[in-house]
Amino acid sequence: MSLVQLLRRPHAELDAPLWLSRATVILVVGVAVVAPLVSAPYVNFDRSMVLVYIVVGLGLNLLTGNTGQISLGHGFFFALGAYLSAVLVENHSVPYLLLMPIAFAVGYIVGYLFGLPALRLPGLQLVPATRTKTTVFAFSAALAGVGGVLYSFVVQYVGPEAFGLPLAIAFITMIVVGGLGTVPGVVFGAFFVVYVPQWTADINQSATGITYGMALILFILVLPYGVISLVRRGFGPVVARIPGRRHGGPAAGGAA
Repeated sequence: MSLVQLLRRPHAELDAPLWLSRATVILVVGVAVVAPLVSAPYVNFDRSMVLVYIVVGLGLNLLTGNTGQISLGHGFFFALGAYLSAVLVENHSVPYLLLMPIAFAVGYIVGYLFGLPALRLPGLQLVPATRTKTTVFAFSAALAGVGGVLYSFVVQYVGPEAFGLPLAIAFITMIVVGGLGTVPGVVFGAFFVVYVPQWTADINQSATGITYGMALILFILVLPYGVISLVRRGFGPVVARIPGRRHGGPAAGGAA
């Protein structure tokens, strides 16, 4: 299975259980609120970067995991949000609270404009479906722009070297490793792409890209549904045995 085939195949069966999605959201919010109060600055930096990647990953996961569209250009929208934030703050003293909605709006508009050529392809019969995908792409681009703003907040520096092809590969690695179409998968993938470079840097400064590439190949060949599939296999049967969690449990009992 190639990367293109993986990203374009249906992923409805990969939807994470509701309990897992809720637990993930609670965990992320809890870490975001509590961690800065009890952790060292360098730990807060890493966890802040995880949250940045989660924001981008949610948009990219919506695009790739649920519509099958592939984008290596979200690094551009990420950079757009970061540079827009820097310019508005430095040159126009725009309040920080306004930066994210501005970046969202700009990212959405630019993303939609990027998707317009698909609507003009001759012979295209599924125009409503294509227009929907264009809207999803725009929303995904908007979230990438918001992620760029958050990145500028965390790093306090914006430079072109941070927004190259390795960043786009990191985004794709994040959703493939975690599991396409799932919120918990995005969270796990965000931790993966933030912390793996730190571990590989102890071996070789250039090992990060190689690690991402190897992870993509490994997961495509061995675990195409990502880490979330292991969680479902491990905890799904256990949760199914909880009273009231069985499909049609109470109803089935009444029918009998």
